[in-house]
Amino acid sequence: MRVFLLVAVLVVLSGTVAYLGDIVGRQVAKRRVSVGAIRPRRVGSYVAVITGMLIALATFGLLTVFSQDVRTWIMEYDRIKSDLAELTTQYETTSQANEALKASAARIEGQLDEKQKELTKLTGELGNAKQDLSEATLELSENRQELSSITGQLTENENDLRLKQAELDKAGATQVKLKEDISGLRSENEELKSSRDALRNEIEVLAEESRMLETETATLEAKRDELQNKITELERQLGELKRQNILIGANQPLAYIAIDPAWTGAQIREAILATQTVLHQKLAAKGYWLKGISTEDMEFILSELAQAKMGKVIILASKENVLPDEPIKPMFIIADNKLCFRKDEIIAEFVVPQGASSDKVEALFVNAVHMIRKKAIERNLLPNIDTGSYGSINYDEIKRLIRKLARSETGYTVYFISSEDVSTVGNLDNINIKYWPL
Repeated sequence: MRVFLLVAVLVVLSGTVAYLGDIVGRQVAKRRVSVGAIRPRRVGSYVAVITGMLIALATFGLLTVFSQDVRTWIMEYDRIKSDLAELTTQYETTSQANEALKASAARIEGQLDEKQKELTKLTGELGNAKQDLSEATLELSENRQELSSITGQLTENENDLRLKQAELDKAGATQVKLKEDISGLRSENEELKSSRDALRNEIEVLAEESRMLETETATLEAKRDELQNKITELERQLGELKRQNILIGANQPLAYIAIDPAWTGAQIREAILATQTVLHQKLAAKGYWLKGISTEDMEFILSELAQAKMGKVIILASKENVLPDEPIKPMFIIADNKLCFRKDEIIAEFVVPQGASSDKVEALFVNAVHMIRKKAIERNLLPNIDTGSYGSINYDEIKRLIRKLARSETGYTVYFISSEDVSTVGNLDNINIKYWPL
């Protein structure tokens, strides 16, 4: 608005001066005024020239009065030109410094990429420590994001330098800050290296623990196989004893005592003595005589069970073959009382083909029963003291299923499912038999 007002004033003023000059020129021409030796016609021309000069002076004067920029241009032109040249030189110097910082940032980013590749390679070797290495990789990613932020800040600073040359002094402070950030990144990189070394040490410790666990597992498997061999040998001896008219064979189980790991020594002693009393009465009814448990055997059992961290079972067995009119000398075998079968676990299964005969279906059921017995032996399930079996199955139910599944128009899958949790001293007495069409 001020500009338009200034232009309007200049136009009006110029018109006024021109008009006055024209009037003066005409008056001078009419009166034929002469100035000195100048003729009247020349005086009119000079008046017109002086009028134009007045117009120019008036314009320049008004611009000087109303425009700060014009006054500055007139009075400080040389100094402004010198300052502009100096600022241009500073801008070029700062631009070169920024280019050097960009190159340094690119080099650092390349180094970080190499560290990233190294960490990725370590990820494949760490295995179980993958989670910890992922955290280290996340930290490296955060560092890269921070470096990207710094690069963006450099670009931002460059744009600010182009738009606002008056803020060139801030570029120096920004450069110092960038150097500090790069120094911080280097420190964090060293910390990442330290974390990597710590992870390697932890992996070595885990590997050593894994080897120890493998050794312990092998030992437990050897004990399981040893116990299984003993049970097999007992079964063989039992059959042989029956043929030789031996009443009770060596190592033949007489009773099982399940021991809770929370029991005290007094509770364990009480359970053993109670079992001995019941067993004595049971054997006496058959005409057998069971010798009492010695103090040494009792103390040995209590000391062994005091170290146990899981449930145990005491197998009370005959120490040697027992002939008619001979006493039964007891011995003790301590085994783990663990979970052998879980509730709703599929113990055995088979497929009945479409149109299979009754004999075929019956043979499949018999084979499944053998599979269940084999699995019970493999899992160290103890047989029943009186029958030597590992459980019972409702054969009437099996016969009904054979009649239903034989010569069926569609095939079936038959499952034998444990109805409850079965431990080492338990029995597979409640097995559910389910079948579904194919």
